[in-house]
Amino acid sequence: MNFIKFEYLVACAMYTYNTQCITMSDLNEYRVKLEDEFDKRKIKAMFLFSSKYAEECIYDNPDVFELICDGTAVRRNDEVSIDDLIHKYLSYMSTDSLLAVSAVKNAIDEQKRN
Repeated sequence: MNFIKFEYLVACAMYTYNTQCITMSDLNEYRVKLEDEFDKRKIKAMFLFSSKYAEECIYDNPDVFELICDGTAVRRNDEVSIDDLIHKYLSYMSTDSLLAVSAVKNAIDEQKRN
C-alpha cells in the first residue's frame, strides 16, 4: 500500500500544472484523476487529503509551502522551484506511482492542447 501524503500530492499537482499556487478545489480534482489512474494501474494507494493533513504539511514544510486565502489554497514559496519539488518529493515515490503521475500529466497537457 502506498500512502500519498498531502505534500506529495501538492508537489505532484504543482509539477503537473507547472504552477506556484493551487486551490484546494483544484487539488481535490487532481487527486481524483490520480486515484483513477492508480486504480487503472492496480496500484494500491491511500491519499491523505484533508484540512488536517494540509495543516501538517505546512507545519512540517514551512520552507516549501504555505496556506493562503484562509486555507483555501497552497502556495509554493518563491525560492522553491519545480525542480526542487521533483528532487524533494517526486524522486522518493515508487516507479509505478511516478508513471501514474506522468500519465495524468500527459492527459492534462493533451486536454490543454485541444
